[in-house]
Amino acid sequence: MDPLMIYNHRLLAFAEKLKTAEETEPFIHEILFEWPHKTKIFFDIRHNAAIFSVLAELSDEWYFNKFTWNWELKTFEDMTSVRACMEWFGLTPEEFVHLFDLDGLQDTIRYGGTKLTDTSKPSDYANNIIEFVYKRSK
Repeated sequence: MDPLMIYNHRLLAFAEKLKTAEETEPFIHEILFEWPHKTKIFFDIRHNAAIFSVLAELSDEWYFNKFTWNWELKTFEDMTSVRACMEWFGLTPEEFVHLFDLDGLQDTIRYGGTKLTDTSKPSDYANNIIEFVYKRSK
């Protein structure tokens, strides 16, 4: 099976779970660095931590590490929650920011969806994911 189809299937299943999820966890900041072509790119991502708790409902590959207080992917335990999520869904840093950042940094022209803010609900994330998958599938 095509990896993109697997990633899109995971994203759509995630979106379905988010439609009924409740926001109960605080906003968190995570720092992500990328080094394409020996250039350091810095991403400061502010998102709602509850998005990762929903992942554990999708797959037993995800678990909460009580020692690090991170949602982790068994195959990528040395990664942050953000990095593991990017690997599991096949997302670039720009795509992750579009789908989950709460500072309104969404590229709605390129990926569809709407801007996300502090008042965004899990269903808003879900709608952005669905539109993203639709555009990525074209």
